[in-house]
Amino acid sequence: MPDFGGGGELIVYDRVRGMLEHGADVRVLVAGDTALGDYREVPVKRLGIRRHAMNLAVRAVMREARGVDLIHTFTYNGALPSIIAAKLLGIPIVCEFLGLFGSEWLGMKGPVVGRAYRRWERMLLRLPWDRAIFLSDFSHADAVQLGAKPERCVTLEPAVDTGQFKPADKKDDYVLFVGKFEQRKGIDDLIAVAQALPDIEFRAIGWTEDFERLRPRISPNLYLQSLPRGPALFDAFARAPIFLFPSRKETFGLVVREAMAAGCAIVSTSELEFRGTKVAAGDTRRMIEAIRMFRDDPALASRLGHENRELAVAHNRNATLAHQLAIYDEVLSQRRAEPARGAKNAGEAAGIGSHLAQKTKK
Repeated sequence: MPDFGGGGELIVYDRVRGMLEHGADVRVLVAGDTALGDYREVPVKRLGIRRHAMNLAVRAVMREARGVDLIHTFTYNGALPSIIAAKLLGIPIVCEFLGLFGSEWLGMKGPVVGRAYRRWERMLLRLPWDRAIFLSDFSHADAVQLGAKPERCVTLEPAVDTGQFKPADKKDDYVLFVGKFEQRKGIDDLIAVAQALPDIEFRAIGWTEDFERLRPRISPNLYLQSLPRGPALFDAFARAPIFLFPSRKETFGLVVREAMAAGCAIVSTSELEFRGTKVAAGDTRRMIEAIRMFRDDPALASRLGHENRELAVAHNRNATLAHQLAIYDEVLSQRRAEPARGAKNAGEAAGIGSHLAQKTKK
């Protein structure tokens, strides 16, 4: 951020902000324009390279990581250089998997490029992290199934700022969607549902690189707009009685938790616990039925929204930060208890390089 501000970037920002509020010395290293500098209260060093080039920035990571206690990296582009640098420096490292899409890569990137992304993801899962962090229990389970070592995996759910996302005193009359306008997020299902319910207003807040493809299919009752993260977006959540999120694959689904905090009844494919109607991906008939039911029974939608608010508040930032610190403490304690780490680290670094070379040849 501010170059990119999706759910993943927001989670990283919140992790860092919590550590700074705790009093830790946090150094943030990212790709991007060096002219941007720090982000709000977070000190940031930007390397002046594109995101994908971060995969080659081992020396830069080593230079910035000397003397730190622990490296916390994230998928996708920062993970590989960070673990190589960590092993060479003898520093413990945890990796947080902001995305985990498996076979969904084929639909997102096509059969050829998608297979390459899927192989890359599996390779990252199997690297010797001190801890691999996943955003949800269902993402954690997917990772183990894809080859991650169970004893190194842990779930650390993100929390939302329930002070920003809270219900309006009086709800309006529309269905809200928030997310990128792409196939994985279920944009085609959203369009189909809006077409089938012409008497109901739908608001979709997000972004796309191919708006012209969508334009001919958008019905008059579906309003697409782009809003920066701020009061206008929070207000859209607050005034919506119903939130529709028909995503085909999520690692967590931060917008669902945000909608819960805003007191919305949820209609979604999400595997998170929520009050509303859980639907299968692509089941537009069930989505239509659920939205019609909540629209025709505002008291029911209000009650479910209130219960969702209570669930969201229970996942507070203080508890999340405490869990994050506990993960760090456990990793550091285990590392201090292990003698003669130097040779093992060097061997693991060499093994990562050899493994990557073999994958590249394939």
